[in-house]
Amino acid sequence: GVSTATNSGAINNAYTNESSKAAYFDMASNFEIDGNNIEVDVNIMPYISVNMRVHIVVIEKLTTGNTGNNGETEFKHVMMKMLPDANGSMVNFTTGVNSNLNETFDMSSTFVEEMSDLAVIVFIQDDSTQRVMQAVNATEGGIGVDENPLDMITIYPNPSNGIVTINTDQKVDISIHDLLGKVVFTNTSNTNKSFDISHLNNGMYIISISNGTNQKSQKLILNK
Repeated sequence: GVSTATNSGAINNAYTNESSKAAYFDMASNFEIDGNNIEVDVNIMPYISVNMRVHIVVIEKLTTGNTGNNGETEFKHVMMKMLPDANGSMVNFTTGVNSNLNETFDMSSTFVEEMSDLAVIVFIQDDSTQRVMQAVNATEGGIGVDENPLDMITIYPNPSNGIVTINTDQKVDISIHDLLGKVVFTNTSNTNKSFDISHLNNGMYIISISNGTNQKSQKLILNK
C-alpha cells in the first residue's frame, strides 16, 4: 500500500521490514477446476477481532493472445477475475474463530485462454491503510478445508492449568501465539505428548498444529 523505490536495495529493505511485522492471520486456500468453472475455498484463522476485506484473484499464468504490435509476445500473471467481484468480501473476524469463504465462477465469460493455466491468489487487506495483512497462493485440488486430517487431533485439557496434551500419532509442529500474533511457545511432537506452558501468563492464546501440509488452530485458555 506504499510506494517503494525500484532498486534492489529499497525493495529488499521493504521486504525485510514487512516480514518482521507480526502476522495476525493464518490462511490457507485451495481451488478446483471443473470444465469452465473454478471453485475456491479459503480458510482463515484470525488472531485479532477486526473487520478486514478478503480478495480472491484468479490469474492466468501465461497469455499470448492479447499482445499488441510493440514486439511483446506474452504476458505473465494476467488477472482474469476477482471473486466475488472487485470489492472482495468484508469479513468480521473474531479472535480464534475460523472464517471460511467459498466462491464459484464460470470462467467462460472471461478471456481466459487455458483453464489449466489458472492460479489463485488470496489476500487480506485493511481498507483504512491499504496494508496487505496476509496473502497466499491457493493450492489446486488436494484436501478441502473441511477434510483436514488434523481435525482428528485433540488438545486437552482446555482450559489448561499449565500442562497441555496433544493426542496424535504423527509428527506435528506446535506453536502458541498470544492475541497480538507473537509466538510465545514452539515444540515438535512425534506421538502423544504433554508439554508445560505454566511459564506463560493466564489468558487466551491460539495454539496451531501443522504437519507441513495442513494446519489446525484453536483457542487455548490458560488458567493456572
